[in-house]
Amino acid sequence: MNKYMLLGVLVFTLVSCDSKTKEEVKNEVDNLFSFENKIPVQNDWLLLKKSYEDKNEDQFMKQFPSSFITFMDYFGWNEIENNPNPLYDVSIDYINYWFSNLSKKEHKKYEDKLIGIAMNGSWQADAVNYFQYNMIEYLKRENAFTLINKINEEDAKSVLFFLFDGPHPKRDNSFEKGLNSEKKELLDNIFDQNFLNNTIHTNQTIETVYELSYYKKSDSYFSKDIDVNKDGNPDIVISNKRLEGNELLFFDSKVNPSKLILKSINFSEDGGYTIDTIEPLDKDGVLKIITYSAGGDTFAEHYIDFINNRWMLTKTIYINEVSTEKETTIYRCVIQQNLEMSELSNTEYAKKIKQLPAQDIRKEKCEVSVREN
Repeated sequence: MNKYMLLGVLVFTLVSCDSKTKEEVKNEVDNLFSFENKIPVQNDWLLLKKSYEDKNEDQFMKQFPSSFITFMDYFGWNEIENNPNPLYDVSIDYINYWFSNLSKKEHKKYEDKLIGIAMNGSWQADAVNYFQYNMIEYLKRENAFTLINKINEEDAKSVLFFLFDGPHPKRDNSFEKGLNSEKKELLDNIFDQNFLNNTIHTNQTIETVYELSYYKKSDSYFSKDIDVNKDGNPDIVISNKRLEGNELLFFDSKVNPSKLILKSINFSEDGGYTIDTIEPLDKDGVLKIITYSAGGDTFAEHYIDFINNRWMLTKTIYINEVSTEKETTIYRCVIQQNLEMSELSNTEYAKKIKQLPAQDIRKEKCEVSVREN
């Protein structure tokens, strides 16, 4: 409907409807003009912002970008004007919220947006890099590789290039296991032809790909100053807050800009343990991460040490309380782990974390004390 047709509606209404004032009719037509100008509401970042603030999950999932161009318009850096786009500063929070909702059964219908955003995309620091990481982890966690395996070769090449594009592309064996033979071969060709000179391996230092300040200003993270590499100088430890995610990052603060030196997990689980705090250690390691179970009856202290230039999860101490009306039995279980922190982002490797011993063998494996209630 064009404006001339709307003017006709206005004239007709003024002539034929005595019950409305001219001002009322004018307002109605203004609203029509306004609606006409807002037809592409699905691309309006203000609606996304409102749905996030209202925690309206369904509207948020609908309004979230479905293409790389729109994603950049919302969350990226405007290189022409050298300014952030409107949701740049809160992009981590929005991306976290979108992926947490996407894992829910009722929102699986929005999975195709993953492909839409990845298509024709390329690496950029901050929001794009964070989306890349979360998309890879989502595909592995939800075993959603059909999204890639079902698309044609040209589209798959674009998506896979986006997922591994960056300053130092890195192979991911657990990801590649989910691809069919055709898409695996395609990814091999991408690395051979595009990434070969820049590829790094898992045990090498990870280059910084987004700024420390990006995490510090996010409401989803907290930070601690802890010497994580035993050089006598405090480094910066970043972790998701309780119920906000499972990400753990170490930054070397002695260089400018601060350099990302470890990406791992904080041992939080959906419906399971959640992070409580992170504390520095004078002995037994460089820090410990304290989590507690959903029921609140078990605490876990995960001890991290820096050994031979690698961060290791050396042990976990589980403290479990079982109460009756008369007494509380306390189990203190020291479990040796010896796992590489840099590998724990791999969901298959993370399954190696030894858990609290089962109830029927807990007395044999743990120290036991009793407290009267």
